[in-house]
Amino acid sequence: MRALAKIATAVVLGATFITAAQSQEVVKIGQIEAQTGPNAIYGWMGSQGVPMAVDEINKAGGFKVGEPTSSN
Repeated sequence: MRALAKIATAVVLGATFITAAQSQEVVKIGQIEAQTGPNAIYGWMGSQGVPMAVDEINKAGGFKVGEPTSSN
């Protein structure tokens, strides 16, 4: 019975890792910005700028992960 439990656990974990390793359609972007205190204005500007940049990139057709990108 323990051998069956170990095999079942290995199969579930293996399937989890295989699923996590597959490519995804969405690239998640995170940022750490000050939201309070003397530097909060910079955090606010960053939190306003990121959605604008994401919209601009998406409207231009997005990008493919792993391909070269340009800042032009």
